[in-house]
Amino acid sequence: MRVKAEAVRKFEQIDTDGSGTIDIKEVTAGASILGMEVMTARQWFFELDTKREGEVPIADFVAR
Repeated sequence: MRVKAEAVRKFEQIDTDGSGTIDIKEVTAGASILGMEVMTARQWFFELDTKREGEVPIADFVAR
């Protein structure tokens, strides 16, 4: 449960527009929150965006 709460907290920090989804711009800007280099965070985003919608909802973020 603690890991999930941490994932939600990180998601909320990255989701700067409060939309409930994160996009590539937010992930790029928030790479340090994830503890990743920018290129790694970008790759990770594209792996999460399985529907190729250009955004990742919190449920998909927390599931990973």
